[in-house]
Amino acid sequence: MLIPYMRDPASGKPALPDQFELEVYAKLKGVAEPFRIQTTVHKTKINNKILQLQMSKSNPYLAFTAEKVEITPITTKSTTSFKMLTDIAHMPDDYTVEREYNYIKNGQTITLFTPFVDTPQKIIFKPYILPTQPGGSALLDANGNWTRHYIDELEITIDVPQHTNRQ
Repeated sequence: MLIPYMRDPASGKPALPDQFELEVYAKLKGVAEPFRIQTTVHKTKINNKILQLQMSKSNPYLAFTAEKVEITPITTKSTTSFKMLTDIAHMPDDYTVEREYNYIKNGQTITLFTPFVDTPQKIIFKPYILPTQPGGSALLDANGNWTRHYIDELEITIDVPQHTNRQ
């Protein structure tokens, strides 16, 4: 189980200690009492590999930035952002057909991925748009997966240093 704890240093909340007791309760279907796990959590001694990237690509309509990648033994976290560079009325049909942008104009995304078995030599960011049908429901492919419209000109490839923990 992966439980993220994100703390804004300005919030005044304390950082997690090097060790603490954790109890997790989970309800299981068909079992009256919740399942209880109790364990001691230890901060890992392995340094994370942090890549501060700030690499951007853009076309006349959108800008995509790969901001940061953090590789840990538990997960790989990437931070990316995009920005609309023109009003949606001026975008080509590939970007706007059956697509609603009204919920967000610009944004940052933090996405967690399965950890790498070995540190990769390269990471490739492939930005895409998820088209929707009229009314906002997902536009599905033949296999029932949400269709993705890749924006090839915004693809960013980064080299990952192999022998350093912090970058």
